[in-house]
Amino acid sequence: MMRRNRDKPIVIIGGGPTGLAAAYYLAKKNQPFILIEKEKYLGGLSATLKRDGYLYEFGPHAFHLKDPQITKWLKGLLGEDFRIIPTNTHVLIDGQIYSYPLKAGELLRKIRPSLGIKILWEYVITYFKKSFRNKRPQSFEDWGLKNFGPTLYKMSFGDYTNKVWGIPPKKLSAKLAYQKISRLNLADIIIKLLGFRGKDQPAYFHQYLYPEKGVEAIFNKMLSEIRRKGKIILGARITKLKNLHGEIQAIKFQDIRGRVRDINPAQIISTITIKDLAGLLNHPLQNEVLKSSQDLKYRDLMIIYLLTREKNPLFQSQWIYLVEDKYRFNRLMIGKNLSPKMAPKNQTVLAMEICCQKNDFLWRKSNQELLILAKEDLSKLKIDLNKISDYFVVRIENAYPIYIKNFEKNVKNAIEGLGKISNLLSTGRNGLYLNSDIHDSFLMGFAAARDTISKNKSPERQKAGRKWLNH
Repeated sequence: MMRRNRDKPIVIIGGGPTGLAAAYYLAKKNQPFILIEKEKYLGGLSATLKRDGYLYEFGPHAFHLKDPQITKWLKGLLGEDFRIIPTNTHVLIDGQIYSYPLKAGELLRKIRPSLGIKILWEYVITYFKKSFRNKRPQSFEDWGLKNFGPTLYKMSFGDYTNKVWGIPPKKLSAKLAYQKISRLNLADIIIKLLGFRGKDQPAYFHQYLYPEKGVEAIFNKMLSEIRRKGKIILGARITKLKNLHGEIQAIKFQDIRGRVRDINPAQIISTITIKDLAGLLNHPLQNEVLKSSQDLKYRDLMIIYLLTREKNPLFQSQWIYLVEDKYRFNRLMIGKNLSPKMAPKNQTVLAMEICCQKNDFLWRKSNQELLILAKEDLSKLKIDLNKISDYFVVRIENAYPIYIKNFEKNVKNAIEGLGKISNLLSTGRNGLYLNSDIHDSFLMGFAAARDTISKNKSPERQKAGRKWLNH
């Protein structure tokens, strides 16, 4: 491990939650650093941006109250500038709105009796098959069929998963299901229907912490500390990381004015995608490492924001999952239900997500064509299209890692290969190829900064960073 030259700064690549958390920690420890961000704003996919008197986010990103350590830190940082609000997420199935995660009792009460009987019967068959053949699922589809039965799996997750990821669920890793889907305990419902006492269902996060002015409020509080000790460069595109004898000697980048500049770093904390990071290194990465990094796939995203002349939100939901094939979009979001500041007075902003791949037929559609698609879905939701007064579209690259079956091998090869560079640490959602939450991003940023100061890049740290995959 190199001895850090005090004349050289620690460099953080990426100004999302992990990068900002690392910067905040370094500033608290009086460590000089430079943060480089390619966009003209900070926050990454958790940014809060302003337009025509209202706020919008690529999410929005609410904080589950699941980690006492990060919750305590966040409350202390924000003071009184936050709200604790109930979780109000729903899924639309067969014309009915259901709570998400699905609750078996609510499902069986609302669904058509004939469909309910079919679902229960399939579940009983699946339950007994699972008892006799306790084989670990190898794909998302295996997991769904094993835990839900064919009909409920298809109508609640199967078609939706195909739409979101653009890949048949049988080609996706079961790890995605373990991370993203709460199991529906129909077996417990059946036991209760027979008059026996069932088990208590596992708790889900019933509350969010959300700043009144969006997640930006958190970053703004952090920035007062960050700017005290560090430098932030926005709108900068890194073009090369000069790797010599297993150490990054120089970072070349083009600044917002197009000027080519160099930084000689002591240590680097990278939060960009593994694929992009590996592609910036001049040499020498083994071919297998480079290939593994480039084989990691990401799903891109478009969000269309529609301003409507509605005083109150059309739904009480914060998110509604549009799981059925008749909807082109994946999810409808209503930021005003998280904070009144997310829309102008007497108006509501609807945000509709649609996943795609960069330069595919959806990505290439004009904004006007996307508006037409959005209106088609909104009309099925009985929303008055005449009240839409304005709209705009945001395109986001590398929004989600795609967990193709056996992706773990590529992740392992890429991270181990990058880990051989003595002064480089790849971390965060993108840097470790995770489907993690914003709380986890902050914790990873703090850990990365702490380990960089102590020059600790042990394999144990990398394993800890990927704990979300080890279910």
